[in-house]
Amino acid sequence: MPFTAPDTFLSGAVAIERKWDSTILDLARVKALRSLVDGATLNDVVLAICAGALRRYFLEKQQLPEEPLVAMVPVSTRANDIHGSMGNQISAMFIQLATNVDDPLKRLHKIQINTLVGKLYKEMVAANSLMSYAELVPFGLAAMATRFYSQVLLAKRINPPINVIITNVLGPQSTLYLAGHKLLFNMGMGPI
Repeated sequence: MPFTAPDTFLSGAVAIERKWDSTILDLARVKALRSLVDGATLNDVVLAICAGALRRYFLEKQQLPEEPLVAMVPVSTRANDIHGSMGNQISAMFIQLATNVDDPLKRLHKIQINTLVGKLYKEMVAANSLMSYAELVPFGLAAMATRFYSQVLLAKRINPPINVIITNVLGPQSTLYLAGHKLLFNMGMGPI
């Protein structure tokens, strides 16, 4: 659930400095890792890889929280019969990343369980709820709420809703060009 993520040095008011990272993984290697845990998905493996990187980063800083970090993972709610239509149809899952688990295989297994639970919870919520709620809040009001959250330092008073956003977006399935230049990579970026 939101606001149950552990408080870390990543938490805090939104500031001018931004941190964003991305990487390119060999799909064949990711698929090979998926076979190590029965029923694990490609997304489970990507989350486990990110969780391992986050765990290492927090250990290097000697600030790994006892509770697992929580990721917000955007997921498509687009029905198969409207595949390819315009507009965003997304929701979100909150996934505990098992950063408190040392063994990588056990971490992958725990993440697999956590994503199954997240999917069940997501299915209980209306399919387009995230987008529907976003449409109800006027842009100016959302901006004011964000400024208020930062100005009164709510981030220092309550646990953060999440620690990180992890998105694993399938890129275009055909070659794309812009002004004669080939698109080499498509990397997702979540909201601030």
